[in-house]
Amino acid sequence: MDEFEQNRILSMLNDVDSDCSDELGIGDENISETEDHLSENDEYATEEELETSDEETDQSERRFLWGKDKLTKWRKDSCQTIGRTRSHNINTQLPGPKLVSRDYYSTVDCFKLFCDDIIIRTIVTCTNIYIEKISTNFKRQIDCRQTDFQEISALIGILILAGVNKSGKQNILDLWDTTGFGIESFHATMSIKRFRFLLRCLRFDDIRDRESRREIDKLAPIREVFEMLVHNCQKSYSVGVFVTIDEELVKFRGKCPFKQYLPSKPGKYGIKIFAVVDSKTMYSLNMEIYPGKQPEGSYNLLNNPHPLVMRLMEPILDSGRNLTIDNFFTSVPLAKDLLNRKITLVGTLRKNKREIPPEMFSNKREEYDSSFGFTKELTIVSYVPKKPIELIKPAIAKRAASTCLPQEIRIKAARISGHQLRIETTEREGSSGRCFFCPRAKDRKTKNACGKCNKWICKDHLKQICLDCSNTYENAEENEMTNE
Repeated sequence: MDEFEQNRILSMLNDVDSDCSDELGIGDENISETEDHLSENDEYATEEELETSDEETDQSERRFLWGKDKLTKWRKDSCQTIGRTRSHNINTQLPGPKLVSRDYYSTVDCFKLFCDDIIIRTIVTCTNIYIEKISTNFKRQIDCRQTDFQEISALIGILILAGVNKSGKQNILDLWDTTGFGIESFHATMSIKRFRFLLRCLRFDDIRDRESRREIDKLAPIREVFEMLVHNCQKSYSVGVFVTIDEELVKFRGKCPFKQYLPSKPGKYGIKIFAVVDSKTMYSLNMEIYPGKQPEGSYNLLNNPHPLVMRLMEPILDSGRNLTIDNFFTSVPLAKDLLNRKITLVGTLRKNKREIPPEMFSNKREEYDSSFGFTKELTIVSYVPKKPIELIKPAIAKRAASTCLPQEIRIKAARISGHQLRIETTEREGSSGRCFFCPRAKDRKTKNACGKCNKWICKDHLKQICLDCSNTYENAEENEMTNE
């Protein structure tokens, strides 16, 4: 190949390279334009996706209710599906008498299941210790002779029989009456003098070391016997599927460091006992006496509802039972802790619980309306019952319009019935007067008066506002009157 031919081929190759480079340059511009177009489409798509995601977020938020603590989240729709029975709903203990009590049929044998011979012997021993201590106060030894197992059993029998005959408040002399009006079995069992002596000397612990035990436990005088009684209740019978926890006030007005005053109870004064009871048979499974604030030591336990319920339910945890309690005990953390131990809970909640959504307190809800909230484990419902106020509203409105009633009653009646209470403007006489809103019995004098109606008002019924707010309020009233 000559030199001319080589040059020609080289020039052709250069032309081809330049053409290819030009084509590639055009292609890059097209590619860049395409990429710009795609980027613009991506931006549009991203905005649409954001709008869609925002709508989905709003819809998801509408499906939920948040508690007042801003942490508890409730679904409006149930998230539970129908399937197999869950483990916490399967009762693993059959209700009824346990093995140790199945062969007992007589009344005495059944009574000894709870108040067994160990308890009776403990009472006999402790009572004899006290009788020995006070025996020097008696001239005749026959008047302070020591007791035995049979006599203490008879004493308990007399007390139970008096309760059966509803003679708890009857005079003891009437029970031992020998003219035909008393109970013959009482007089035949022991004399009234011996009965009074045994009641006076009855003890449930050793008084010689009681003071040392009282330093760490207020329940020292009855702790041992009470715990044995509760243990016998637990080992003799298995409660049913449904149990409840509540308090009982045992009436007592004697000297006691943990005596309670509950004005809502019939007895008002007494010893408060918390108990786990079978809802069907009313059988008491576990009990705990409320001692108040205990001294520092092993018996200084928390008396808050949550730990109290967990202690009372200890014998039947992990058994698949259901517990029903009132709003004093119920809380969301308690329900979760019990569910972890295979115990379901049904109870009412107080309004101050932070887990309740504010929507459930709305006053705009109609009667018979039910608002539900669901989680994976819990369900909450708020129900609006029918308030039978429509029957009494006319009478309340009539009393609100009456000028013969005290102003305090008229204001309350107007607030309940929705009646607009008109307060007429009066002329002030003197530099002071009786408060218009306070009851007449208080006879509270004041020098302050309302600037609009001239009523005398004490500090308890006086609200202070600045001039700007007062002018705004007056302008709003004028606008309302103009619109009307």
